[in-house]
Amino acid sequence: MRNIILLDCDHTLTDAYWRDEMLGIASWDDYHAKGIDDLPAPDFVPFIIHYANVLHYDLIGITARPEKWRNLTMRWLATNGIKLDDLWMRKDGDFRPAGEIKLSLCEEKLGEGWRERILLIIDDNDRVIEAFKGENITCLQIFNRRRL
Repeated sequence: MRNIILLDCDHTLTDAYWRDEMLGIASWDDYHAKGIDDLPAPDFVPFIIHYANVLHYDLIGITARPEKWRNLTMRWLATNGIKLDDLWMRKDGDFRPAGEIKLSLCEEKLGEGWRERILLIIDDNDRVIEAFKGENITCLQIFNRRRL
């Protein structure tokens, strides 16, 4: 049964665009540390949480953030009232592309029949969407409005 919705964190659940000015200038650690100050994506988060709860889907966060940022990410989720059934994160020191990481996490967490359990993935990243399309997984690419 397809009962899982995979949700990306940065730029999907979070309004992280204000941090993008740090890319290429600050370290990845500095970039991720500032994530605690993100706001939830204003239009998307209430919609997906309500939809999943009404229809009883499992919401699983899937992020290319390194595992060392789990506590910060869990604190952000709790502070913003976002309840996920699980959170899958990149292993520290794994520098593969996000799409490859996320496919690998699905297989690792769900086993051989992982494709049959995932209803869809919601992500902002073109390469992640292409990777999941290549596995015949329904994809919803999100673009959250940026603050002006």
